[in-house]
Amino acid sequence: MAPVTFSAAGNIPGVPAAAGISRVTGVGYLGLLGGPPVIGFIAQGVGLGWALAVPVALVGVIALLAPAAATAEQ
Repeated sequence: MAPVTFSAAGNIPGVPAAAGISRVTGVGYLGLLGGPPVIGFIAQGVGLGWALAVPVALVGVIALLAPAAATAEQ
């Protein structure tokens, strides 16, 4: 997934490749550092099982929106 994302970010028309890739990398680091505390915060309220359902739901949203991103790239 990461190589495809970096490739797409580097090929955005009108955006320098370095800028696109750095934005994708920044979002990745944000998720890496921010995800566990958010999951922990949600788990305190509803339990760990439901808190871990949040990333699964987000992956589903990404899968549903992927065709729209592919057509916007062309």
